[in-house]
Amino acid sequence: MMGPMIIDSFAGGGGASTGIEAALGRSPDVAINHNAAALALHAANHPETLHLDSNIWDVKPLEVTGGRHVGLLWASPDCKHFSKAKGGARAIAISATSHGSWLTGLNRSNPT
Repeated sequence: MMGPMIIDSFAGGGGASTGIEAALGRSPDVAINHNAAALALHAANHPETLHLDSNIWDVKPLEVTGGRHVGLLWASPDCKHFSKAKGGARAIAISATSHGSWLTGLNRSNPT
């Protein structure tokens, strides 16, 4: 029997996934990132993970999970708004709206 899924959204190069692996003893099942270069680095660091080269808004949680229970959704902030990746100053306000569709979808796949 498979355990609960681990999903790393806005996966980047894999730093958070490496921490998850150190803490839980396994890499995430799925990593999502819109940047192909970052996702390639993540894949080199976590080859057993399914890598989705996609914008988080375009990923359908029920399709990704197949209805399987998600035990951990790592939801790092969007780099374009909370780091220098956008090319300018960091945004001050933090919003969780980019993960709202995921949380709604996960509630549908994990109706406990």
